[in-house]
Amino acid sequence: MVISIILIIAWLFACYGLIVANMPTIKDEFDKVIPLQWVIGLILLIMWLWDLLLLKNLITLFSNSWILGLIQLAGTLSKFVLWFVFTYWLLVKYVFTAKTDTKEKITSTYKTLVIVQVPFGIIAIIVGIIGIVFNIMY
Repeated sequence: MVISIILIIAWLFACYGLIVANMPTIKDEFDKVIPLQWVIGLILLIMWLWDLLLLKNLITLFSNSWILGLIQLAGTLSKFVLWFVFTYWLLVKYVFTAKTDTKEKITSTYKTLVIVQVPFGIIAIIVGIIGIVFNIMY
């Protein structure tokens, strides 16, 4: 249940542009919270690493029910992609050296990542809602 809630929160951060475009009155509230998206990114990294440790369970899940296996796989992929997008600027700042000639490459890479961010955010909310429904039903 907690994982599903975190995925829904990740969707909010990933689809920030879409949400603000449709509801401009909440832009100020979102702008206060957006700097914290790296925290969600680190939580997603931990969840993704946990998924990798439980890879055997995913393979077993595929053999039992391919739909549940696909849902789990989609959640794992969205965790990885959203982790990378949410923490990209931290990685650039603390891991990579930002020289003047690489700043253009970093900016173009980030623009590419933002394009991928929204579809994986939508995948995250779908998986999160399915996870909540399954937790309630079972």
